[in-house]
Amino acid sequence: MDTYLAAFEGYRARKAAIDALYHELASPIHRARNRGGLFEQVELHLQRRHREMARLFQ
Repeated sequence: MDTYLAAFEGYRARKAAIDALYHELASPIHRARNRGGLFEQVELHLQRRHREMARLFQ
């Protein structure tokens, strides 16, 4: 995920990429496949990355 986000330049592009990932994870098709809380772990990681980016952007 970090490698994917690194492909985007700047805060706004990375924020849009994170939002797109959240949207994809929220899809009912993907929720049905969520086993063992993997998506929750991914969402927590995305939240941490977003907080870091926001702090650096300021």
